[in-house]
Amino acid sequence: MINPVNRRRVMQISMAGAAMAAAGCSKESGLTCATSKTLTTGELAARNGRQYVENSKTPNKSCANCTFFQTIGEGCGTCAIDSLPANPAVFCISWAAKEASLKIKQNNSPNSGGSENV
Repeated sequence: MINPVNRRRVMQISMAGAAMAAAGCSKESGLTCATSKTLTTGELAARNGRQYVENSKTPNKSCANCTFFQTIGEGCGTCAIDSLPANPAVFCISWAAKEASLKIKQNNSPNSGGSENV
């Protein structure tokens, strides 16, 4: 079942935006996109399950170059996996290179000569 947008979720998102504007920065990345105070217990559990870390320690692997990261311009975006706010400097075990997903889509397109339905 799809979670409908409710007053509580709108307030959580609004508070996250206000917290970002007021606090502005985390120590290393310069962004605070969401905190344990702005996310529900379930949302935190989803992040913890993917071993979400606020600042990637893995070279060349962060939300900024992950296929699931969606943003307009610079700054915080959202993760397509859970639709939660995400920092471009973050890393989790669901990371997948943007280039890899583009190649898969190109190889499976009707004009690519990829696999055919018989």
